[in-house]
Amino acid sequence: MTFTYKFGLTDLECTVCLSKDVDKTGKKVSRYYIARSLRVEDSFDKAANAFEVQYIFSKPGGNWLYDTVMYADKRYPIDSLPQQVLDMLDDKLKSTSNKESEEI
Repeated sequence: MTFTYKFGLTDLECTVCLSKDVDKTGKKVSRYYIARSLRVEDSFDKAANAFEVQYIFSKPGGNWLYDTVMYADKRYPIDSLPQQVLDMLDDKLKSTSNKESEEI
């Protein structure tokens, strides 16, 4: 079973409800948790200020710079991100061309 979630951000405080990855009998399938629902108060009132997420990056806890692209909106090359974001990326990501971004 697959779930796809479109990410968007606002100035809301929200809670993502997660559950362990188990089969129908309750047997653990993997070490991951699965997002099941999102709880947000006053979400409709604040949704006017929402914006789409173009990238999600990750890094090991001991690293200062993000070195992995977890999600990329193919419409936006990495070099179109604000300088403040680019300063937090490993050089190998900043040198990613638009074509390579589309393959992510």
